Amino acid sequence: MRKKRMEKVSQLTLKTPIGLLQIIATDEAIVSIKPTGHEENIVGNEAANKLAQECKVELTEYFTGKRKNLIFL
Repeated sequence: MRKKRMEKVSQLTLKTPIGLLQIIATDEAIVSIKPTGHEENIVGNEAANKLAQECKVELTEYFTGKRKNLIFL
């Protein structure tokens, strides 16, 4: 029987023109992007994994008009 590997989940919160968005990601995929009212993860966002950080960059570029398509989706 094969052991199931537990994946590390990373999350960060991004301030956007539509409010706070919580990005949840594993090393393999973006798990969710959803509105949140909690700012607890804004401090410490630098600890989020590479995929969550890339998602944050793309969303920031999208909301500032520098990007029209999101690659991570």
